[in-house]
Amino acid sequence: RVSSTSASVTVSSSFCLTAGGRRFEEGDGWHDGCRDCYCHAGREMCVLITCPVPTCTHPVLRPD
Repeated sequence: RVSSTSASVTVSSSFCLTAGGRRFEEGDGWHDGCRDCYCHAGREMCVLITCPVPTCTHPVLRPD
């Protein structure tokens, strides 16, 4: 008599694509301007954060 046990493992392949075309995997987090974002269940979830007011006269916004 042969006994066997099988187990199935489900692998989630969820990822997020931002409006800018960047791809993030499930659980990844990133900073996007004045938002903190993370990837959850294939959806981009973001919250607004308070950005400090620049003290210089001609501020430059960098993408990073």
